[in-house]
Amino acid sequence: MYAIYDSVILVFLFVRKQESISSDNFWYWIAALGGTFIDLLMRPYPSSTEFSYWLIPQCIGIAISFVGLLSLNRGFGIMVGNRGIHSKGMYRFIRHPLYAGYFLTILSFFVQHISLWNLIVFILFFGLQILRIHNEEKFLSNDPIYLNYIKHTKWRLVPLIW
Repeated sequence: MYAIYDSVILVFLFVRKQESISSDNFWYWIAALGGTFIDLLMRPYPSSTEFSYWLIPQCIGIAISFVGLLSLNRGFGIMVGNRGIHSKGMYRFIRHPLYAGYFLTILSFFVQHISLWNLIVFILFFGLQILRIHNEEKFLSNDPIYLNYIKHTKWRLVPLIW
């Protein structure tokens, strides 16, 4: 499932829309690239049971991200850019469904494979994703269409929480 998801991301990177406006801010690049790839540093450790129930939320997280990616379609990009404001599909409910799926997937992997190393990576991942969300929203807030969108879609990541 994760391989299919990553393959779709790769395809979308090649067929994506060009940004009408993009950022060249160095720190935006650090947050975007770090938030995208730092989870690859997590390592599996022996689980307490042969079948881990934590695989279920991992798959749900991947599914949320996958549906969000399909909703975004050619508007996908790793770096902050305005490729048009998307408000259909998963984007009707939360402003960052891909990140919500990432959080669920990485959090459940961490809980399944608890270690000091994975804790450090998870904290870095969490911080970079929050920074990434703030960077994107700050960048897109120059677009009146986005300002209207956030009035109607109040939740960034988790409905009723944030």
